[in-house]
Amino acid sequence: MQIVKYSLLEFLEPGNLIINPVNTEGYMGKGLALEIAIRFPETEKKYKEICKKGELKPGEIFFYVENDIIIGNMATKSSFKYPSKIEWIELGIANLKRYLIHNAIQNKVVIPKIGSGLGKLSWKEVKVLIEKAFKDFDNVIIALDEEKGPKEIKAIQEYYIHEISTNLFCNKATVEIERFRDLLKQKGIGKNKYAAYVRKYF
Repeated sequence: MQIVKYSLLEFLEPGNLIINPVNTEGYMGKGLALEIAIRFPETEKKYKEICKKGELKPGEIFFYVENDIIIGNMATKSSFKYPSKIEWIELGIANLKRYLIHNAIQNKVVIPKIGSGLGKLSWKEVKVLIEKAFKDFDNVIIALDEEKGPKEIKAIQEYYIHEISTNLFCNKATVEIERFRDLLKQKGIGKNKYAAYVRKYF
């Protein structure tokens, strides 16, 4: 097992499996789930369908392949309005481990800080569960999302080159960003425009 400081988004490569923390209501409107929804629209569509049918319960994982990447939509919350529960995380981890063994997954398996962002659980507690379950899995990566990785650095540079330096009406002081997702905080950039930038640069 490996721990990296980069975002899970650095590992969106064919053959890899990524874990996307979701709720059971079909809502991918914030955080990492929003990033995944933008990049994998067919996955979001199927996820909404199974949620509407009530077929995804907390702790379960809906696996879907898009662009040759396996997206494991792990239900870490029941409602997007409420926090996660540690027992749901534990169940999700057990289900993921079972899936990896049953399908003999050899490519990279990337897990973000499930339940510890919008889910409001203690990362220290969640991390212990993940490490215990996957300590013998050489292909499992925990992505902490604490700093920019190479792909994100390049995306930010491309954004500045194509959107800022060529626009004489932009005030540089209002557009400086540390992380690509900070674009959502910029005046005049809503989700649709942000999605366009994601598809174009990141």
